[in-house]
Order: sequence, then C-alpha cells, then structure tokens
Amino acid sequence: MDGFLDVASPLDLGAVRSRLPHVGRIQFREQLSDDDLRLLGAAMGEFPQVGLRVYGVSLADVPDIRRWFPHLRRFYLDLHKLTDVSALADRVPELESLEIGQTHRPLDLRPVQVSGLRSLSVGTRFGTPMSGW
Repeated sequence: MDGFLDVASPLDLGAVRSRLPHVGRIQFREQLSDDDLRLLGAAMGEFPQVGLRVYGVSLADVPDIRRWFPHLRRFYLDLHKLTDVSALADRVPELESLEIGQTHRPLDLRPVQVSGLRSLSVGTRFGTPMSGW
C-alpha cells in the first residue's frame, strides 16, 4: 500500500472508498465542508493505517482532527507559513506518527502533547533545529 489520494469538496465518496484499501495517505489542500469531513472521517475509520495530510498555507485550513478523524494514527501537516503549533494542541488525537513539513521558522513543539507518539518528523526551511522535543 503506497501512494496517495487527493480529495476536494464536493467529496466523491465512492471514489474514496474504492481507493482507500490501496493508498497510504489521503490529502487535501483546501478546507473540506463539514459534511465531507464527516464522510471522509467515517470512511477512513475503516482503514486506520491510512494517513491524512493537510497542506497549503493556513492553519485555519486544518480541521479539528480529533472531531472528524478520531481513529487517525498518522498525520502529515505541510503549511509553509506555519509559525505556531499551539492551535494543534487540542486538535490532534492520540497519534502514532506526526510529520510537520518545512516551515519558514523554527517551531516550539511543547504545546503539542501526544503521549502515544512513536514517530515525529519536523522539517525547516533552512535546517534550523526545533525547540521543545
């Protein structure tokens, strides 16, 4: 199982369900509607090994992962303008893997407390070390 599936609103649930067994990650760039998040979260709940990637430019585009994807184990966040992760503190469930892509600035990860985390990957634009972990 590898590869990814890009999704957008309106969500084609049939296409998502048919591809879920064959992808390692579902991803979206723009905010999905609440209905689409609910449908996608329910479909992904049957495949906890499939990760979710949110990418773009704004933390406002990151949905409440705990609400819509309670069974999520792998979360990828690629927001180049991300400067503060404290808003994620109450949005992430008990993840096994958290990957934060390149950012313009070093991040303080102390606000994000995930007790079951087995894998953490954080990139910076210029290789600057992260603080907090």
